[in-house]
Amino acid sequence: FSSGDNIGAAPPISSQFAELPPIKALNLMKFDVSNFGNHEHDRPLSHLRQMIRYSDFQWVTSNYNTLRGLDAGNGKRAKSYVILDRGGVKVGVVGINTKDTPDQIMPGNLDFTFKGQSYSIEISDDVSRINSVASAARAAGADMVVALIHEGWNSNTGGEAVGPLIDYAKSLDVDVVYGAHSHQTYSSVHNGKLTAMVRNAGVEYNKTQVCVNTETNEVLGSSNEVVTRTTAPVKTGTDATITAMIAGYKASLNAKMDVKVGRVATITPIGGTPPVQRSGEHAFGNWSADIVRAKYKTDFALMNGGGIRSTFPASTYAPADKTLVRSGATGPYDIVLGDIYTIHPFGNVFSVIEVTGTQIWAALENGVSRYPSDGRWPHVSGMKFTVNVTKPAGSRIVSITDLAGKDIPKDGTKYTLALTDFVAKGGDGYNMFDVSKLQVRDLDAEVIAEALRADAAAGKVTEMKLDGRRTVIK
Repeated sequence: FSSGDNIGAAPPISSQFAELPPIKALNLMKFDVSNFGNHEHDRPLSHLRQMIRYSDFQWVTSNYNTLRGLDAGNGKRAKSYVILDRGGVKVGVVGINTKDTPDQIMPGNLDFTFKGQSYSIEISDDVSRINSVASAARAAGADMVVALIHEGWNSNTGGEAVGPLIDYAKSLDVDVVYGAHSHQTYSSVHNGKLTAMVRNAGVEYNKTQVCVNTETNEVLGSSNEVVTRTTAPVKTGTDATITAMIAGYKASLNAKMDVKVGRVATITPIGGTPPVQRSGEHAFGNWSADIVRAKYKTDFALMNGGGIRSTFPASTYAPADKTLVRSGATGPYDIVLGDIYTIHPFGNVFSVIEVTGTQIWAALENGVSRYPSDGRWPHVSGMKFTVNVTKPAGSRIVSITDLAGKDIPKDGTKYTLALTDFVAKGGDGYNMFDVSKLQVRDLDAEVIAEALRADAAAGKVTEMKLDGRRTVIK
């Protein structure tokens, strides 16, 4: 089973090949069922239907208002529940995607046309509705029901895990719950239900045993082991087939992506608890905002932390050229195009928009509203701000100033702001901008490569630093 995010926000080995390699790998691994995550919707529904068409496993979702947009033809379509028969035990499977998906993807990616009519997928967190699907699975013969949930635990409060996954586990009428989304390990029991999730990018998986009385449809007990995968490829069977498939893609990828564009003095981090790029100042976030503001000569720049998907250079991109200086060695570190397309895999476009002081305040309030784990967390240039995360969302920004220390008032004063088209069009909840004033400029990866090349041409190693442009009171 997968709880979603099989595709999207992915390194070039996936994103540069239309996300097909991971689908092929899941097929070869004989996956049975996958739920949708928010990143399955990083591209339009027409692309997702292609992925469904290529999938030998079944896609499931139980909290979408319609499944019409997920019908790929030839009998390949998403279902509201699935029943698997294994050795006489019938296992029902339901799927739940995060209700925040519309905020986390490009606007319009949930829209589709059916028989000349326009529709939009709506994603609900209504537990009673999801429980009704689980009940339907039981009525159809399921001895037990597994919920694949694209939600996770977000924080440790007083020694207790807190987050939507825990809330669902306590209220759903299912027997086993698997989570995702927040990229953290978890394995416990809530309301008698085994509840587990693992880190992302395939570094772990859950191995679960469940004892079920099929005469009474009662789960008598369960246990779970979090398995850390081996890093060495197996030379036989399915593993060898997958390794060979990936090698073919990688050979093509390296020819395009191993082009050196510059050097950086240090490796910028990713992740942690809470994730560093989503909870505080981040060196790559600072640098990328600075180069975009400089390129377009705007007053300010704002980048969302969710757009930073890797260390830099990228730990998940391995150049074929082993003479390059990479992580594990002493810097400076060589940067290739593959690093850039790994840290920024979405293909967003840097843009410029006219804003007011009021909109800047609203943007930063939105950016800090879900501290400490949401992708909307803001990285800025040309300004400094102080946030008090102990205050209620909507009233957390204490002050905003320019670099000279002059207050940026919450009024109609006009400024120019550099940002991505994703943020400008309402992604990550940034719905305060007037899109009619948007000027779309250049692909994000091209701008980053240009800045690195300029430093290299000048004989400089690119420096990415923290400089106190944001203060977090907590």
